[in-house]
Amino acid sequence: MKNLLTALLLLVAACAAGCTASTSQLQRARALGQWQVEAAFGTTIPISATVFQAAIDAIDTLEPRVQAAEQGTAPLTEAEARELVRAGLSVLLFTPTPLSEFSARLGLGKGFDVGLRFSGPRTALDGKWQFLGAEQAGVDMALSLAVGRHSSPAESLWSKAYDIAEKLKFAGYERTDLTSALLVSRDFGEWASLYGAAVWMRSWISISTVLDEDVVEAGVSTSDLVDPGPFDQIGGVAGVRLGYRYVWVSFELSVTKVAFSPTLIGQGVDLSGWMVSPTIALVGRF
Repeated sequence: MKNLLTALLLLVAACAAGCTASTSQLQRARALGQWQVEAAFGTTIPISATVFQAAIDAIDTLEPRVQAAEQGTAPLTEAEARELVRAGLSVLLFTPTPLSEFSARLGLGKGFDVGLRFSGPRTALDGKWQFLGAEQAGVDMALSLAVGRHSSPAESLWSKAYDIAEKLKFAGYERTDLTSALLVSRDFGEWASLYGAAVWMRSWISISTVLDEDVVEAGVSTSDLVDPGPFDQIGGVAGVRLGYRYVWVSFELSVTKVAFSPTLIGQGVDLSGWMVSPTIALVGRF
C-alpha cells in the first residue's frame, strides 16, 4: 500500500513537471503536399516500470537511514549516498508521466515536410524526406531527423515526492535530444493508415546536484554528484490511423531499449531498461 501511494504521489508530481522524453511519431512516412498542413493533439505515457519500481523500493529503504543521519546517530556512507542519488535521478527521468503531445506539420513539396512539436517539457523541430512512394513499392518510406530541447524544473518533481528530497537537491536540469527515424507506412484509401518506424534517440543531459553535508560521512562528496554521459533510446514504433479524409484518430505503441550508465559520486551505475509508450491522438489535415 505504501508503494502504491508513493507511485500515485510521484505521478501527480510528474504531471506538473516531468523530465521524460517521448519517441512517438504522430506521422506517416508519406510527406504532405506542398503547403498542406497537418496537426495532431494527444497524450503519451512513457513507462519504464523496472527502473521506476527499483527507485521507489530504494527510497523506502533509505528513508529511515536519512532520518537517523539527520539525528546525528548514523551518517550515510558513500554507498548509501550514491544509492540516494541513483533513486532521485531515476525518479526524475523514469517516472511514468502523461505527456501532452501537440504537433504541426507543413508540406514543402517534392517529398519534404517539416514539423514543430511540443511534448510535455520538450520542444522539437524536425524535417522529413520521403524517398520511396507506394506507387513504386507498395509502401511509402521516409527518413526524419529531429532536434529537441527540454525545459523542466527538475527540482519540483523530486521535492514533491519525498521529504528526504530536502537533503538532495536537483537543479539546473538541461537536456537536448537528437532523434532519427526510418518510417514506413501504407494508406488504405482515405479511411485508414498503418505505419511504423525504427527510432534512435540520443540525449545529452546536464544536471546540478547538492547533497546536505550534515547527513553523510566526512569525506563523501556533496556537490557535482552526477556525470550523466549519453542517454540512448533505440527501438520501434507501430501505429494505426482510423478516420475519413480530414480527421483521424491515431493509436501508437513505442517500445525502446534505454542505454544509460551515469557516473554517480565517482562510480558508474547502470540505469538501462525498456521503455514502453502508448499514445493516442486526434489528427487533422487541411
